[in-house]
Amino acid sequence: MNLRIWTMAILTLMAFSCSNKKQNEQEAIKADDSKEKTEVLKVSEILDHPENYVDKKIKVKGMVVHVCQHGGKKLHVSEAGSDQKLRIKAGKDMSAFEQKIEGNTVQITGKFTEERIDQDYIDKLKKGDSEEHHDHAEEKSEEGKDSHGVSEEYIKELKEKIENSENGYISEYWLIADEVKHSEE
Repeated sequence: MNLRIWTMAILTLMAFSCSNKKQNEQEAIKADDSKEKTEVLKVSEILDHPENYVDKKIKVKGMVVHVCQHGGKKLHVSEAGSDQKLRIKAGKDMSAFEQKIEGNTVQITGKFTEERIDQDYIDKLKKGDSEEHHDHAEEKSEEGKDSHGVSEEYIKELKEKIENSENGYISEYWLIADEVKHSEE
């Protein structure tokens, strides 16, 4: 009788051991899969189909063509021979981008986001409640700016785009940077 009990106990332990090992292996595989194995994307790949990347962690390589002089928390990257620009914002744990990186090729990792601009947004922009477009408004002509630094021309341009959109809003896409590395071409 004791022999049977010992045999059953050993078999039970072996069964648990095997299933536990399989479970641990499956958990390790899932953990590897959950780590973002992001390939380095081109600016054009992202901007040609931005909806494919919204709310995903991505990695992009491009040349810094503009660093916002108002705070340095935003920049634009582009690829050689293209006029497409991907907008980048420094993540909450990042310091401002240095002006000296303008003209350098960088690799940026972060979360790709969509910002929807509608009439409510424009109303906030007019009141000065939104800092989001400060750098874009800055790029517009100095003439016609209201007290909040946003030109009437720029607001008119946004309104027209919204009116002509099918959805009642326009989308702007941003990469919220977690990491910026200098890259070799």
